Amino acid sequence: MSLRDVSSVGLEHYFDRVGVTGSNPVRPTRNTGLMAEVYILYSPSLDRFYTGSCENFQERFGQHLTAVYPQAFTTKAQDWSVYLLLDQLTYSQARSIETHIKRMKSKNI
Repeated sequence: MSLRDVSSVGLEHYFDRVGVTGSNPVRPTRNTGLMAEVYILYSPSLDRFYTGSCENFQERFGQHLTAVYPQAFTTKAQDWSVYLLLDQLTYSQARSIETHIKRMKSKNI
């Protein structure tokens, strides 16, 4: 598992004070045997994070930036940047990590 594009701002500091939303694509992501990725996007204008997983991050990130799904949360801002990207995961690993991150944000510490 590799880690790319980690901001200098600590992730643990933001989960407590800003909202984090999740990935709910309109159409389900298929497991075609390809490697999958988990990502966290950050929008400075919203001061919010977005967590998701997919098989093709470049394509999915482009969908976020171009508002392919007009009702999606990420259409609220155009300044999304990659905060964290975990790649070379199996589809099952990616979904498990995404779910774990989303559960972390929901807990009161």
